[in-house]
Amino acid sequence: IMEGSGGFGGRERSGFSGRGGKFSRGGGKPKGKTVCKFFVKGKCTHDHCSFLHMYSPIDNITLQASVSISPEALRDISLFKIEEDIHIATSDVKGEIQVFSPAKNEVIERFTPEGETTCLRVFDQFQNVLVAGYSKQAPGGAIHGSLLLLSGENKLEVEAHEGHITDIICVSFQTPEFTGEVFFTAGLDC
Repeated sequence: IMEGSGGFGGRERSGFSGRGGKFSRGGGKPKGKTVCKFFVKGKCTHDHCSFLHMYSPIDNITLQASVSISPEALRDISLFKIEEDIHIATSDVKGEIQVFSPAKNEVIERFTPEGETTCLRVFDQFQNVLVAGYSKQAPGGAIHGSLLLLSGENKLEVEAHEGHITDIICVSFQTPEFTGEVFFTAGLDC
């Protein structure tokens, strides 16, 4: 996990001239944080580019090059593919799940489960499906962990066990009695 900006604190270059591969800053005042056009195209070669080398598509997620950054507001982050595009799913401290498309440079899905999101996972067995573990309080006060499977407009919720879900795995089984995928969850008692 990395954080930061170009060598000049992300300030915009007001002008520059190139001679022999070296660049010098021109006159004028910085005009705020401007994303480097070459960086967006994946072609910036400057070690200390004064333009910003990160995106800020959402207040609580930042991308720099191929590394995703999760500042203090994020609880979990996961990468997954929808068709040929890579997407980034995040959950924040308020429980909201957001799916960001770097190709479109926008949030394409927002969802808040009825509880606290505790982890996000994706599995090869389920293409285009994001699996979220979350906890909610039952009427008697006990905490119940549940799984939420998200795929576009489709949402499936399944209660898992008491306590917070801290991790999820998916295992493929093929026996004479059963063939299919099984989710296993790990959790902490509350």
